[in-house]
Amino acid sequence: MNRQTELVYAAALCLLIPSLTPSRLTSTYVPPPQGEQKSTRIKDLSKLNDTKVTMSLADTSIRTALNDLFKETNINYCIIDDKSISGTATFSVKDVPFEGALVSILRASRKSNLTYKTISDILVIHPQFDAPTFNGNDVARADNLRVKMNLEDADIRLVIGAFFQSLHVNYVMDQHVAGKISVSCDSLPYSEALDKVLKASKVPLKVSSENNVFRIDPM
Repeated sequence: MNRQTELVYAAALCLLIPSLTPSRLTSTYVPPPQGEQKSTRIKDLSKLNDTKVTMSLADTSIRTALNDLFKETNINYCIIDDKSISGTATFSVKDVPFEGALVSILRASRKSNLTYKTISDILVIHPQFDAPTFNGNDVARADNLRVKMNLEDADIRLVIGAFFQSLHVNYVMDQHVAGKISVSCDSLPYSEALDKVLKASKVPLKVSSENNVFRIDPM
């Protein structure tokens, strides 16, 4: 999302009508043009905003709001968040593009420091780090982060890249790290979720570190 688009969404938040009803969400997917085969999962995230979302949230946790949103959208996603995040959201939107609903959730609580980006066909939500926070000698500290992901036929290089890029750490992948994986988890510690990704590879993989650079290689 460019700066101009972000400002439009931010301005729209000022018009959101607070709701006193329980969390509620519906979404409508606009089907592809006639003759174009519909995929079971949205792989082209440029079409993500074809999904229109209606949400009504009242003092709902950021995690619950995100879970509700992604339940209604069939995409590859990875949410990496700090377990200390305890912000809530109260707002209503009607028939807005998916990205507008996502921005509304992330902006709804000043206690949340989450941001998002797309890596090919994977939507990644992660904390905003101004500088590298972890290195090869203390990555265990990353277990303060929790990972929720739902990936289907995803490029393993992109998935591993999403994990390390979210921490702003240096990493190198062997050229033989390749293939597609399907894996999911709900609120696992960072290292356990990463291990789950590595084990999903057809070729067993390992992670090592030297001089604050992570290496991912076949075993």
